[in-house]
Amino acid sequence: MIRNSRTACLGGTKKEMAQKSGRITDRQRYCKLRNHVTKLNQKKIKRIKNDGKKLRCTLNNIVGRNTSPQHTFIECGGTFIRKPKEIANFLNDL
Repeated sequence: MIRNSRTACLGGTKKEMAQKSGRITDRQRYCKLRNHVTKLNQKKIKRIKNDGKKLRCTLNNIVGRNTSPQHTFIECGGTFIRKPKEIANFLNDL
């Protein structure tokens, strides 16, 4: 997801605030920020539309999907359990 000072506040809180307050200025501010983010995303997509791999990565980034592997582990008695099957067995034994 694009992260900068102008777009970071586009989360659910600004939208909810604009809907709950019912004030026109809140709605206009939300729409202005939303439109700005949409234009930025369209520019990014337009630049790389001929490269499928970069396009897929960019779209996943825009919608907030993390494609990097998650490093999952559980600490048990000072040792780290990292294999998914061993983690499942440990949790089943609790």
